[in-house]
Amino acid sequence: MSCFSLDARDAQSRARAGRLLTPHGVVLTPAYVIVGTHAEVRCLRPRDLPRAKIQMIIANAYHLWRTLGDAGLAAFEGLHARLGWNGPVMTDSGGFQVFSLGFAREHGVGKRKDRPSRHSDGEGSGNIVRITDDGVFFLDDGEELFLNPEISVAIQERLGADIVVAFDECTSPEHGYDYTRDAMERTHR
Repeated sequence: MSCFSLDARDAQSRARAGRLLTPHGVVLTPAYVIVGTHAEVRCLRPRDLPRAKIQMIIANAYHLWRTLGDAGLAAFEGLHARLGWNGPVMTDSGGFQVFSLGFAREHGVGKRKDRPSRHSDGEGSGNIVRITDDGVFFLDDGEELFLNPEISVAIQERLGADIVVAFDECTSPEHGYDYTRDAMERTHR
């Protein structure tokens, strides 16, 4: 179980510093968290992470699920073993892939209005997700895959993350107020 304690606060800027306790160690916040999308930090060897003051690694649950498949996920040795890292590991939920493979791909937009999606040629490449109140359907090489909050959390737990993230629906600056509100309510449910 993880918990957070507040060490300091700046009343003027509302900045905070604290400690995030995880089963694999303490993360002092604010923290730089390095990305290991496919359970691999490409720019540093595991032994170099502490020297670079890395306190935590974040891995991508959606990409690992798609790369490993259900059978590979069942046999997966765990993120800590795969990464060669005994410090805290966090996973994301797959929520950003709902955005990047859906609306962003279809409309050629990124999370910022001034940046196109990297999954698009700027003209829109076609949405490959279908969002429902029960979860999301992804079209992957002609196969329809389903991901919902329960499956997302189960994947993250199976990967062995210290911190798991709720399955959220990221929205675009292009989405209006009503859609953004509905997405937030869907995420909270």
